[in-house]
Amino acid sequence: MELSADQGVSTVPKGEALKAALQALRTAIPELKGVLLATNEGLPIAHTLTNGLDPDRIAAMSAASSTLGRRISETISVGKLGEVSVRADEGALSTSLRQDRKRCWPYLAHKVVTPA
Repeated sequence: MELSADQGVSTVPKGEALKAALQALRTAIPELKGVLLATNEGLPIAHTLTNGLDPDRIAAMSAASSTLGRRISETISVGKLGEVSVRADEGALSTSLRQDRKRCWPYLAHKVVTPA
């Protein structure tokens, strides 16, 4: 049963609402060239990736780097992992983790950084 908007519930599908929120983030931060919301297992949920970037591939690599980061954090006893970052000559990629119940949700932001 779908509730109508006049009953105080949005009829916009969750996927579209998430994509709109990610697009609003990109609009608010012009330096962002893409944003991806993915599961800990590396499955994309919503994204605003451009320039031919494959959301499936980026989500899988983000999950792999997060797993490795968690293992390193545990091995050197520095607490729970919060972020994994990659910096390169023409940009940077940051995967931030959010604890949600018993799951971590990687958020990936691909930001092009102008070299100094």
